[in-house]
Amino acid sequence: MNKRINEKLNADGFTLIELLVVISIIAMLLAILLPSLGRAKNVARRSVCLSNQRQCIIACVMYANENFDWLPKGNVGPEDDSPEVWTNTNFSSCLHIYEEYGVTEEIAMCSSWVKDSDDFFRDPREYSDSVYFSPTTIGFLYYGRRYDKPSEVYSPKTGDDGYYRSPAKLSASKKSITSPTLFTCYHWDSVSPANGKWGAKLPHARSGTAAVIGPNSQQLKPKPTGLAVGKLDASAAWVKWNNLKHFEQNQEIRMYYAK
Repeated sequence: MNKRINEKLNADGFTLIELLVVISIIAMLLAILLPSLGRAKNVARRSVCLSNQRQCIIACVMYANENFDWLPKGNVGPEDDSPEVWTNTNFSSCLHIYEEYGVTEEIAMCSSWVKDSDDFFRDPREYSDSVYFSPTTIGFLYYGRRYDKPSEVYSPKTGDDGYYRSPAKLSASKKSITSPTLFTCYHWDSVSPANGKWGAKLPHARSGTAAVIGPNSQQLKPKPTGLAVGKLDASAAWVKWNNLKHFEQNQEIRMYYAK
């Protein structure tokens, strides 16, 4: 009787070799599937950014329709022609599109950036209004109606020795502006090609999440795979990093944009 029971147990169980084979097969399947799942998650994050940027642009369009075609003010200074040293966004404009057009912090935030969310739509009083007139941070960098006058140290300078001209009105013609870019994924790095005095916040790097590089960095590592770019015509598209252009202020990279 005992012999038959033992034979039955042996017949129904796995040998050690069989168990190892099963584990190896599972490990191989996971190795094949995990990269695909990671890529799918990255694509999903990009899609979220593109959808949110379209909503932000629609808010800007609504604002322009009610303000004689003028886009929300992006210039941080008290006047449209005030020099500015940061690419933060005018606080009153942020507050307006937040309250009047429903652009919440969740909508305005890059999907890859999960830190510092409390800084969005806030009025940082620690800065003097004589230098920074109520600047704030939003999750997407907004670059409409900005200071772009030439011949000053903080004038936004492009790689071809020209000056970046941002769209001030909804009806801005292609000839009057450098780029129709209104929003990009939050990317403000201020990495100087000379000494890299500042650090950088890099969205959509590596696994699709964000990365930070410290001060004195000479290069952007890891480079983002690309940025979501929203344009004046309410379109938004994912642009690969190598296809982006940038401008500098005071020899420091401040913004990446698409033509």
